[in-house]
Amino acid sequence: MKEDPAVKTFKGTFEELKALVQQSHKLFVVDFFANWAIPSKRLLPHLSEIAKEHPDVEVIRIDIDKNEDISDHYQIVSVPHIKLLKSVTNNDFMEVAFVNGCQPDAIRSKIAQFN
Repeated sequence: MKEDPAVKTFKGTFEELKALVQQSHKLFVVDFFANWAIPSKRLLPHLSEIAKEHPDVEVIRIDIDKNEDISDHYQIVSVPHIKLLKSVTNNDFMEVAFVNGCQPDAIRSKIAQFN
């Protein structure tokens, strides 16, 4: 799948993801995806649009096959699975919402609710 400049693919550990979210103080839309999953491929253009509509929100993707520690931490069993993460203090962050499946309107609704 071709990399979209508006939607970065995160390659790192859970601790690195945690540090990224904590330091930015932005809302993160995290797409757990798999290259072999058709719904993940269908969602990507929508994520690109969402990233452009909301420059104050970080939209990233995490490949569940290459980042098993993160997908195991969040118990991801189907893709696409979207988590919205937000820093609550300099030392912690929380999941504020999630969306299962290819539902761009639901993602937009959650962004409006928590951003």
